[in-house]
Amino acid sequence: MVRRVQWNTGGLAVLTACFTALALSGCGSGAGERGADRPPDETGAPAGPGGSRPITVGALTVHSALILEAAAGARTSVYAEVENTGAPDRLVAVRSDDAAAGSLHHMRDQDGYMLMEPVAALEVPGGGDLTLHPGASHGMLERLERPLLPGDSVRVVFTFASGTTVEVVAPVVSLLDLVEVP
Repeated sequence: MVRRVQWNTGGLAVLTACFTALALSGCGSGAGERGADRPPDETGAPAGPGGSRPITVGALTVHSALILEAAAGARTSVYAEVENTGAPDRLVAVRSDDAAAGSLHHMRDQDGYMLMEPVAALEVPGGGDLTLHPGASHGMLERLERPLLPGDSVRVVFTFASGTTVEVVAPVVSLLDLVEVP
């Protein structure tokens, strides 16, 4: 399935308003205070606002992971940096206990429209990097079990074709945290 999204100045304002409304719709869900159910990382400290701490398993390191805020039942994006000091590999899945499903997508521009397409895997070159970021390759967590609000953290597992799995604790951020304002 291909999704068509057109970005323009007015569209960003509408998108910002939609994400704000989605986030606010989860406020009265009884999920507890913001960050109250935030899982700690392996050191016992929650992830920071700049993204997850680096976690290395074998030749693969995942860091700077971020999750975009979303309402319960919705889907949200997963962004991160993957470094590979070994042989070429492929990211084949992202998942979280906070979502019923996970998937990988790539976005591309076609005639002024951004198209989002699901992909089976994303290449992680040997001795290279894979960047998951807005407007390009990214992960998706689908059918969220709870609202994800800025300040919360989510455990995310990245699975690679080599069989390696890397689990990180990613902070939840607002759409405005991802938009650079001049």
